[in-house]
Amino acid sequence: MSMSQPIHKLLNPSQAALSILLITFLVIASPLATYAQDELISVEIRGTVITDDGVRLAGSELELRFTRITENESGLTQQMDERVAVTTDEAGFYSLKLNISRDWTNFVLYFNASRLDRVHYQQPRERQLTELIRTGIESGTFEFEVNWLIESRPRWSELRSRIDQFGENSAQGRLMRDYGLPEHEQELNVDNKIINIWFYYTQGFAVRFIDGERDKEFRFRPRNPQQR
Repeated sequence: MSMSQPIHKLLNPSQAALSILLITFLVIASPLATYAQDELISVEIRGTVITDDGVRLAGSELELRFTRITENESGLTQQMDERVAVTTDEAGFYSLKLNISRDWTNFVLYFNASRLDRVHYQQPRERQLTELIRTGIESGTFEFEVNWLIESRPRWSELRSRIDQFGENSAQGRLMRDYGLPEHEQELNVDNKIINIWFYYTQGFAVRFIDGERDKEFRFRPRNPQQR
């Protein structure tokens, strides 16, 4: 039997018809399989941003970063890093809706602290959501609640007490409200005048007060407070 003969001559009529039907099915089914693999799933990530003293933070920005995996026209896999941002409303609530594919990964939610009172509150760490989203989708969950508790700095109570001691609008109070507690303090008595020098080593400056009045600021290279 010659292998150069057309396939319909090598098969009987019923076999030829079955072959044509099978080929037709594969051609039609192939796009369906691709669609199922690339199907996008609608998910929502929502929650509230609140401080440990009960303040709901309005206008706070959160940013979701993830890796989107696609195929180009040549069938090669491409990885693209994506970012989607959302801002909290007046009640500190946010809702982030997006369409994702099952094979996308590296979902990390960041809190943008540019508007956060960093003297009062600590910078919150990013939240890794990859496993939460993956296991949720597998179990049929498409809504995820991710709340943020913004915590005060460990020495905030002490700082607040000292600000109150000097007064919110005093030179010392304003300085501490902007930069926190001094990292080192020095007091001198010169010609019956009380001289206080407050050092902010990590910020690279010191401020001198004479009899409680702000006198002069000194600048230097920032360094570790223990290297003074």
